[in-house]
Amino acid sequence: PGPRPPAPVTIRCQGEEHEIAVRDGRLVTPHSPGELQRERALRAFGGTSVACLAVLDAWTTGEGRLPPKLREIRLDLFRRMEAGDTGGVLALLNAGFDPHVRDARKRTLLHHVHQVDHRVLLPRLLAAGLDVNAEDGAGRTPLMLAVSEHGSPEVVRALLEAGARVDVADGLGNTLSVLVRGRDDLGFLKERLPRDEGRADR
Repeated sequence: PGPRPPAPVTIRCQGEEHEIAVRDGRLVTPHSPGELQRERALRAFGGTSVACLAVLDAWTTGEGRLPPKLREIRLDLFRRMEAGDTGGVLALLNAGFDPHVRDARKRTLLHHVHQVDHRVLLPRLLAAGLDVNAEDGAGRTPLMLAVSEHGSPEVVRALLEAGARVDVADGLGNTLSVLVRGRDDLGFLKERLPRDEGRADR
């Protein structure tokens, strides 16, 4: 089905019903930026934070729990990325969907850009401020996933041009030198890779 703009979600916060909405490219709550900053400072010193802040953090980090409706909204977006539904993803972004969301594996939309038309979505996501070298829960960057999951040479080149680093390793110590093995179509990447032993634990 065609994408629909995400509807607001209501949660209990400080004994009240607070509405959380995806609007103007971000997740918004009734709390002011000053209130959220104070809550973050309080939590840093061991205090408990308001429920709205926990939802905001879960949305942008992939850690923690989201209300069921927000999980469904997030899942719909990432399923569209995985299915190659470039038009649907673009429609959601145009409707105000926050591009800084992360999925349950802590992957950003850039981690999935090799599954869609990167010519359309990569510039849009970079312009929104997404980090081309962001790591997911396994320590892999968007470039590492594009290489290991058979992204096209064109998307690999585009990520490199966007500033993707080649001197990276995932949580298991696997470098691009390991991930690129068997990719005869990525000779231009192999030429840029530092010589290493492939895995940090060898």
